[in-house]
Amino acid sequence: MSGGGGQTQTTTNNIPQWVQDAGQSTYNNVAVPAANTPYTPYTGQQVAPINSTQQGAIDNVNANANAGSGALAQGVQNATNAGNYTPSTVGTTYDQSAVNAQLNPYTQSVIDTTNSDLQRQNQIANTNNDASATQQGAYGGTRNAVQDSLTNEAYARAMATNTAGLNQSNYTNAQSQALAQQQLQQSAQGANQNAGLTAAGLQNQSAATLGLLGSQQSGTAAQNYATQMNAGSVQQQQQQNLDNVGINQYQTAQNWPLRNLSILEGAINQTPYNTGSTTTQQGSTNGTASTLGGMASGAAVGSQIMPGWGTAIGAGVGGLMGYFGR
Repeated sequence: MSGGGGQTQTTTNNIPQWVQDAGQSTYNNVAVPAANTPYTPYTGQQVAPINSTQQGAIDNVNANANAGSGALAQGVQNATNAGNYTPSTVGTTYDQSAVNAQLNPYTQSVIDTTNSDLQRQNQIANTNNDASATQQGAYGGTRNAVQDSLTNEAYARAMATNTAGLNQSNYTNAQSQALAQQQLQQSAQGANQNAGLTAAGLQNQSAATLGLLGSQQSGTAAQNYATQMNAGSVQQQQQQNLDNVGINQYQTAQNWPLRNLSILEGAINQTPYNTGSTTTQQGSTNGTASTLGGMASGAAVGSQIMPGWGTAIGAGVGGLMGYFGR
């Protein structure tokens, strides 16, 4: 009942019995059990965790964090070695000591022996000259002395020629040997120089190859990680989908009483019937206000009992009670 200005009046609503029975049944069988249902938290998995495939990708990327670094480091070292290479110098200077080292040490013995033979032959020739001069009665004379002098001179020239020839032959041979040895050394030095240059070039090529190999190893490791991680993400998303289904099913079960209450309330409110009314007192009846007031009170009680959908249940039940109590 509510008061207002103007004449005094009282409005009485005659609600059909079946509506009252339906409202009471809904209150007893749906609203009260729903209101008394304790809060049950969801205990299932809500967020899909990192799966074994993703963890494997993480482990692999950690294990291969330095993939290719060994090849890159060796390539840098090879390039450094190639850059530090200094070609050897090929000698071209004539070395007199090399010639002297090739002189035949037995040459003087040959010279001495040959000269000794010439001296003996010189003595024999002088003896023959003296014998001839004696037979001619000129021994000791001027002619004999001149002949001996000429013989001695001839043998002296022969010994000098012999000595010079042997020494020249020895020197020429030593010089040839020294030049041949120098050429061999130059060839060996040139070969070593070419070998060094070739090695430096190979080191440069090796540095480039190792650098490329290191980059490929690093890139392959990164690509493998991305591929494995993508596969794991697909698995994780599928697991999240399954978790979401479980959450939705849980929420549907939790809201099922509220759904039933809404269906029953809607059926009652939407069914047309004539309540009938009489005016006996001052004031006008505001059925909408009574219903809204009942909903507000019911919502407050339902919120205290069970926040969330308990508030909605309380509001629905309060509305019904306010509506029936006009």
